[in-house]
Amino acid sequence: MALLWTFLLASAAILTVGAVVLSSVLSSSLREQALADSARDVSVYTDAVLAPMLVRGRRARVAKSTRRRLVASVRRHGDVTGASIWSRKGRLVVSTLSRRKAARAAKEVSAVLRSRKPYAEVTQVPTRPGGSQRTQRAVVVWSPLLPKKAGR
Repeated sequence: MALLWTFLLASAAILTVGAVVLSSVLSSSLREQALADSARDVSVYTDAVLAPMLVRGRRARVAKSTRRRLVASVRRHGDVTGASIWSRKGRLVVSTLSRRKAARAAKEVSAVLRSRKPYAEVTQVPTRPGGSQRTQRAVVVWSPLLPKKAGR
């Protein structure tokens, strides 16, 4: 009888460890796939909506009327809460978020500009402008604005 209980406990432990490992692997894979899908979706939005509005030749051109259209476009797209356009040199060109004009580009901006591929991650973002301490988790996507001929 003791041997049966030992076998039963060993089997339960093995099944528990296997379930935890499998759950962790599946969770990680699902998270990576969701982030890749978000990056692809925002990349399509960037190419279809933002690039035609902002890119002229090989440069982003932003007039006051363009900024108003950008804000309206972002508000219409329910999944996108803001857009910031950065120059290749890391200078903030225009933003629909309340940012300082002298804001520095994050390392992700530089990486996306070098690779020319979108990137997404889950991160903490401020819920109020002005450096508020309140944050929430959100998916943040960086996607390059490419001239039409560059493609992806």
